[in-house]
Amino acid sequence: MQLLCFGDSLTNGYDVPRGLGWVELVQKEFPDVEIQNHGIDGDTLQGILYRLERVSSCTGSANSKVPCSDGVAVRRAENKRYIFLMGGSNDILMGRDETYCFKKMIELIACARSKGATLIVGLPPQIDFDMAGLDLIMVRYIELLKQYCAEQHIDTIDFYRVIHDADMQGKLVFAGDVHPNEPGYALMAEKAKKVLARLL
Repeated sequence: MQLLCFGDSLTNGYDVPRGLGWVELVQKEFPDVEIQNHGIDGDTLQGILYRLERVSSCTGSANSKVPCSDGVAVRRAENKRYIFLMGGSNDILMGRDETYCFKKMIELIACARSKGATLIVGLPPQIDFDMAGLDLIMVRYIELLKQYCAEQHIDTIDFYRVIHDADMQGKLVFAGDVHPNEPGYALMAEKAKKVLARLL
């Protein structure tokens, strides 16, 4: 079984030591699942789409692991493949609105579906210390995404809610404007584990 995680620095685990990002913490819980972390710091939804499209060009014999030119390896086998998608934070920080992000995420979902994979969509954490109202855009984007995923029967992992609730309780869960600290990533991992335990 294979889980490919595509996203930005929030997926990569930026701002904490290697091994303490939520993807790596989840891997420890599911040692029999091959989890590949393809989060890239600073990536946009368009960048994620470009990388996901490159995965679709990989071919090979059953049970073989075939690396693409960007280092992504896929396994064409009887093993079930899942694709996790999360993005939009950098787009919003760059001034793009919820409509742009939502439409781009729909493109990502369509691309992932074309591979026959089971999809899991992450809802990004809130934007902290928000003086420009950007988190309101994030909230609207997430609401659009949640509704779409519900209609399409796509499982979601609501990282926004778990981080927001902890923040409202006075817990220190941020290392920067959008990046969690170690306790924040640990909360994200626990949320992801609960969803993935039903699916993997």
